[in-house]
Amino acid sequence: MKQLRKRSLWTVLTMSIVSILLISACAGPEGPKGDQGPKGDQPAKGDQGQKGDQGAQGAQGAQGAQGDQGAKGAQGAAGGKGATGPTAPTSIVLVPLDSETSEQPAVVEQGSREPQVVIYGAGFPAGERIFAELVDGTGFSNSMAIREGDKTVTDAGTFQSQVRVNASRTLDPGVYSVVVTSMSGVVATSPVVIAAPKAEEAAA
Repeated sequence: MKQLRKRSLWTVLTMSIVSILLISACAGPEGPKGDQGPKGDQPAKGDQGQKGDQGAQGAQGAQGAQGDQGAKGAQGAAGGKGATGPTAPTSIVLVPLDSETSEQPAVVEQGSREPQVVIYGAGFPAGERIFAELVDGTGFSNSMAIREGDKTVTDAGTFQSQVRVNASRTLDPGVYSVVVTSMSGVVATSPVVIAAPKAEEAAA
């Protein structure tokens, strides 16, 4: 019984080995790789979706650090000098020649180149040249010459000038205006009276 079992095991084992050898002998070498098949059709592209709603605005970021200061630009050209204004209320006072003081309006006797007066002015632009003229009741102007004293305004805005009518003529008695004008156009006026000579002087 035991011997029969041994023979059966050997028979099975022998047949298994033979079967393996037969299978190995029948398996040939691997054939060459075939060509790759054509690429399949690409599916159609779908429609683009609608644009989504805009999201809420985000919180404002923190302020950045201040940048460095830029280089200083070139200085612009200086503007023109403006007109010099009066330093005080402009005024003039007239005093007849050879008098210390006088009531206003000043009174002078009729004569050649009259009126001859000293003009005291204040409130004019410092350093400006001044011009004097005598204007009669009709508006006619007679230029006046500065004989002595200031021809330009002092640093304090004042002047003291002795003047007379420039032309060698005798004006009619009446009320006249002495007008003083600076180069920048500042003007002041004061009345002066030319009186007829007194009767005794006229008789002499």
